Amino acid sequence: MEIGIRDIIERNKLKAESFLRNNTKVFIKDIVDNLYFCYIKELYEDWIIIKGFDGKRKGEILRIYWSDIKIFEEYKEMREK
Repeated sequence: MEIGIRDIIERNKLKAESFLRNNTKVFIKDIVDNLYFCYIKELYEDWIIIKGFDGKRKGEILRIYWSDIKIFEEYKEMREK
């Protein structure tokens, strides 16, 4: 079964609601391979508002269109051994 872009966007929106509700750190990679380490601030039908917590976008508030998101997942902390 092939999953279309609309299905992926709808799944990402559902995940985003949970991440926002639980103040979860998020990792996003867009279609031009920009990386975002962020918290979700607001959700809209066509885009998401994020605030960077790390990397070169730390502290920035940005808007990303749902259709531009390639990877959307919970941020996993790297732990030292």
